[in-house]
Amino acid sequence: MGFSTDAPIYPPIFITSPNLMTKLPCHPSSQGTLGKAKVTQVPRIVVWFNRAGTSPRELRLYSRRCTSKDCHLLDTDVHRLLTEGPKLDHLSLGCRGPHCFRRLLKALDAYDASLNLESAARPWNRLRSLEIEFDNTYWNPLYLTAHKQETLFLQLPSSITAFTLRLPAAAAPFQDPLISSMIGLNIPPELLERLSHFEIGCDWYGAHILAMLEHCRNVETLAICTYGEPMVYGEDDEPLLQRIEAGIYLPKLHTFQHRGGPDLHLLDHIIVPSIRELDVQVVDIDDFLKPEVGELFSSLYGFITREGSDAPRTLRNLHLRDIILPVNELSEILRILDSLTTLTLDNVNVNVASLFTVMQRLSTSTSSRGRPNGPCLPHLEVLQLLDLPIPSPDFSPLFKFFTLRGPHPCRVTVSFLRPSGVPNAKDVRNDWIVLPDSDDEGDRGPSTLEEYGISVSVVPQSEG
Repeated sequence: MGFSTDAPIYPPIFITSPNLMTKLPCHPSSQGTLGKAKVTQVPRIVVWFNRAGTSPRELRLYSRRCTSKDCHLLDTDVHRLLTEGPKLDHLSLGCRGPHCFRRLLKALDAYDASLNLESAARPWNRLRSLEIEFDNTYWNPLYLTAHKQETLFLQLPSSITAFTLRLPAAAAPFQDPLISSMIGLNIPPELLERLSHFEIGCDWYGAHILAMLEHCRNVETLAICTYGEPMVYGEDDEPLLQRIEAGIYLPKLHTFQHRGGPDLHLLDHIIVPSIRELDVQVVDIDDFLKPEVGELFSSLYGFITREGSDAPRTLRNLHLRDIILPVNELSEILRILDSLTTLTLDNVNVNVASLFTVMQRLSTSTSSRGRPNGPCLPHLEVLQLLDLPIPSPDFSPLFKFFTLRGPHPCRVTVSFLRPSGVPNAKDVRNDWIVLPDSDDEGDRGPSTLEEYGISVSVVPQSEG
């Protein structure tokens, strides 16, 4: 048969749980169905999706084997699904290289022509969400460079508002990663302008990511992964870098995830007036690539405070992962985030006791005008301290920090790096018990976690 799935077509649970019918991973057979199979899988797949009701329908097309002469995207069942099949909300494609994707586009047009179909009505042209993942092999830099103005993405459906593009790491398909700077992706600006959701995985040399972000004025959720490699720009990128010197203004962006390293210089170019959630991870890299002390702070602090940004007022959720920031620099960032409700410090190389001792001091300090600054993080409701070292840190400064703002609910989650000898929630709670300063019962305030609205849980070490 033309397709194989990872589960039986009609297990009983799917009949009563329509939402489980919305995602279907398919692996077209390596031999295709051109005269090879007497029975096509398309009718069964149509029935499968019909059981999803009004829920979004997602189809994933990958192959365990694919060669230039026997490409899974040349399977006629694939063409039939994308031209005559049911309406799809999300399509995920696995491609061995640009030629693989280009063959699919040509085959869809040829299939339409053979049946005199209206291309506007086919599921491909009504997609709202598309994901394309390119394999590490089958990239011919000479061919791509010669066709630099011929974009792979010119024929993408105009209905797309969510786009995910994962390119292979530059060191895999190119003998010299510098060659990746010579390849023009040429994603149409009008497509980028339509996107409300955009994910890009790319560590290629050159300003590929910045060139795309320049047109993403309507993007609301953005995820960028550079596979732990620094962004390297060349002379050809100078016109773009000069053009965006004042910053790339993303007025609608509210959720931003950045997985990169060893620096955060990409943040130096972005202005976000409406940011609500920021998730930053610095991927572990060799010591010789680590940035100078202060570079990470400069990029992160500048991103939050840059003119045109309103992050100190709008940012609600901040997640910092695998990042090295000195106590004073991290506290300087947290001090200005008055609207923050969720804070995650995941494997952040900082002493918890020292951090919240500094936060205490900032909460009781006065401004240059002699006015009290007031408590830091006054609206914090969720605090995650993950992958803390063993032995456990002194948590009493954290509890004292909470006492400065008075009773206010906050869920605290803690995990430790090693499973052996890990404190449990009771141990952590006992470490946090603080005796009142006064013996006068009338002056005694809350002295336990519950009285301050603080709940504590200890969870296993995070994966990855």
